[in-house]
Amino acid sequence: MAGSAILGPNLIDRLTPLVDRMGALQDRFGLRQLDVYRVHRRWSGATRGEGDVAVLLDDLLSPRPLVVVPNTQAAPHFALAPGARLDEGDVILQGVSLTYTEQDLAGPAPMPKPEEWFFRIVDGRGQGIPTRYYVLKGPPTADRSKTLGWVLQLTRSRIDE
Repeated sequence: MAGSAILGPNLIDRLTPLVDRMGALQDRFGLRQLDVYRVHRRWSGATRGEGDVAVLLDDLLSPRPLVVVPNTQAAPHFALAPGARLDEGDVILQGVSLTYTEQDLAGPAPMPKPEEWFFRIVDGRGQGIPTRYYVLKGPPTADRSKTLGWVLQLTRSRIDE
């Protein structure tokens, strides 16, 4: 089991391991392009970005969620600037296992000042897609009727590695 959720005796919770195995099967077929990691870091200074960084969590979401590009103005795009091309925009993660809790996905609340929580999305199939960083745009939503998993709305963020 990937997360720390306590599943109940209802049908959806009992089907969750099967749903996760189906997601893993899509992985094996190569249908999911991107690896998604949840990352929790703490800085030694008083605020984020100050001092040395310690990685508290760097964990691959399993099974791989579906990364969906919204059909809106928030879709990933390039913001053109003189001498630069910055990518911006949002993505949606669908089918994140219900074995995760909201705290597993959103991080501790409230987040201490010298800590940060974000998602790193990495090319998992060798097409040379650059690594991108995202933060939650709102609270995760448990979709127990359509995707049988969590839905996370993420917005692009600039993270120093």
